[in-house]
Amino acid sequence: MKIYYSQAAKPDCMTVSQLNMYVKDLLEDDPALAYAEVEGEISNFKHYLSSGHMYFTLKDDDAAIGAVMYKGAALGLTFLPKEGTKVKVKGTVSIYPQTGKYQIIVREMQRSGDGDLYYAYEMLKKKLFAEGLFDEERKKTIPRFPKRVGIITSKFGAALQDMLSISKRRYPLAEIYVYPSQVQGQGAAESMIRGLKYFNTTHPGVDVIIIGRGGGSIEDLWAFNDEALARCIFDSEIPIISAVGHETDFTICDFVADLRAPTPSAAAELAFPEMSELWQMLKDARDSMSEIIEDKINEAEELLSQYSAERIAQLLRTKYERSSERLCDISLRLRKEMSDKLRMSERELISNAGLLEANSPHRILLKGYSVVTDENENTVSSINGIKENDTLSIRLSDGSVKAMVTDLRKVSGIENQP
Repeated sequence: MKIYYSQAAKPDCMTVSQLNMYVKDLLEDDPALAYAEVEGEISNFKHYLSSGHMYFTLKDDDAAIGAVMYKGAALGLTFLPKEGTKVKVKGTVSIYPQTGKYQIIVREMQRSGDGDLYYAYEMLKKKLFAEGLFDEERKKTIPRFPKRVGIITSKFGAALQDMLSISKRRYPLAEIYVYPSQVQGQGAAESMIRGLKYFNTTHPGVDVIIIGRGGGSIEDLWAFNDEALARCIFDSEIPIISAVGHETDFTICDFVADLRAPTPSAAAELAFPEMSELWQMLKDARDSMSEIIEDKINEAEELLSQYSAERIAQLLRTKYERSSERLCDISLRLRKEMSDKLRMSERELISNAGLLEANSPHRILLKGYSVVTDENENTVSSINGIKENDTLSIRLSDGSVKAMVTDLRKVSGIENQP
């Protein structure tokens, strides 16, 4: 029901509801606003599948207006709107009475080209993809049980508190190091780059890094589409989880990071294991070990049960008999070896005795030779050193005699012979 007030009849004081309805009626009754045609770029787009309605912001470089396209009108679209799409819309400029929010109710929408931000995003995406920064084989594995976790985000945002709360609940064993960073606006990308360098150089030791923030429009999240930040993420020696709260679309950081989480809370769920799961793993391991040990004990008992006292005695007898046979064989081999060695030694002894006998001095004396010694019992082999009247001893084969030297004669040519 519409209520019209003439200038004279309009109440001096209106309620907020009356004021909003009054402005709504004025806007919708203006022909220029009832059938307005507006061109702009879509931002902060949301499509609720349950109702079919679309809510978004229509903007240009200097201004923005909220917009809604209800299911009936949305069914007539020939394309799917998204962040950065440049469109022309036709609709009614109105106000939402409950909030007093100025908006345009869109009945028709045509695509007029992609916005500048979206174009820049697509160009950078293609460039980095061609360079291999998105390749799956280059991505590092996120540790399953991290000891230290680094977080790069705003210290004032709800995202940090959500991640800290989840980490405390899921995995209180982990140490958390927070690098407070700007995550929106000018200088945000540089601030996050400093955080990455901090964890990779100044403060090494974290096992994984979470970088991100809560949701927002494409303008709010634009720092995560920065080329320098993307390259810094790619060069990080520490695995990185990108946690930009924008479930429907990806930022450049999402593509480069080792793992993408749709929200900071989801990133915490991925980074921090559930303690109950760990306890269950330990319990399963304990149960498995108990089963293995029990199986081994049962096998041993079954094996022992097969051996009665008589059976064991028989096994021992058999083993004793085999050992005795082996000892007997060894004894026989030793006896034979000793006998062979004794015979060989005996032969060698007889041979050596014959040699000794053949070369014995007594055998030489029997041939008519004698041995002459002086008074000092030194053997005399030459007349040199002997003079007349010296007493010499002469040993023969059957005795010895004493003789005095009465004559010395040298045999010519004998002294120089060997």
